[in-house]
Amino acid sequence: MKLKVLLPSVLTTMLLSGYPLVEAVYAQQPANGSKSVWQQFTSPQGKFMVLMPGKPKPVKQSYPTPLGVINSQGFLVENYGKKVAYLVAYSDFPINLKSNNSNQILDWAGKGILGGVNGKLVSQRSFKLQGFPGRELTYLATGGIFKHRMYLVNRRLYQVVVATSKEQQKYLAKSNVGFLNSFRLRSQ
Repeated sequence: MKLKVLLPSVLTTMLLSGYPLVEAVYAQQPANGSKSVWQQFTSPQGKFMVLMPGKPKPVKQSYPTPLGVINSQGFLVENYGKKVAYLVAYSDFPINLKSNNSNQILDWAGKGILGGVNGKLVSQRSFKLQGFPGRELTYLATGGIFKHRMYLVNRRLYQVVVATSKEQQKYLAKSNVGFLNSFRLRSQ
């Protein structure tokens, strides 16, 4: 399974249609009795911290959109033969977004994500992280199960994504939730 292949197609689909997005990538779970590979990762420029299962690789991309150029910066860890992926990414809009449009923007982003990967929505929920609006999507897409959280913070869209193969999902469910829940914003 090549989950990483979804990244360019999702980004292109989302950003060309005016919806910023960075899509999923992979990670590793420690074997029983071995030292944990989970470590805190902090991005001073991204203004966030998260637990990741290994040292992430940086991913940078810029895309022209109807809103202007969108720059995205991501950090990913991949393993298990690329059947599991963990990604944290952020994209800066060229304009400040009105807080009363937050839910609409997150709805558009969610629809764009699903359309970009031809995904089937399993569940969706709204919530807040440190007072900022968020959305969580669980969806099925080519060979994998994705849990995708988005947070809209002023003019920045954060995305925290875990993608697993169906086989790995049952073994990694707890770790995946731990990864998603570990994401924290630093002073904004």
